[in-house]
Amino acid sequence: MELSNSLFFIFLFLLKVTEQVIRYLISVKLELITAPLIREVVNVHLLKLGFEKERLQYTRIGLPFHDLQELFEDIQDKKKIYRKILKWVMFEYCAVGDLIKDHF
Repeated sequence: MELSNSLFFIFLFLLKVTEQVIRYLISVKLELITAPLIREVVNVHLLKLGFEKERLQYTRIGLPFHDLQELFEDIQDKKKIYRKILKWVMFEYCAVGDLIKDHF
């Protein structure tokens, strides 16, 4: 019975965060809401509620659109682009992993 009670409270918490995120996104009246924006807003709400480790675990890893666009404009060799992207993603992955390991 303890497990089902714990799951129920987790569900209620997730429902609360979801409601806060939806209310915020509605209140700012954006023309376009994207998955990365939702992730950012959820992460801010997790921080507000003291869930720093969970926020780190859901950190987006990868390059922003603008940076990728510059890579594609500056480098013609697709293999070089792929290597740069992989190198950057692995760097971020290791950095976030180290933060989680060292601080939690």
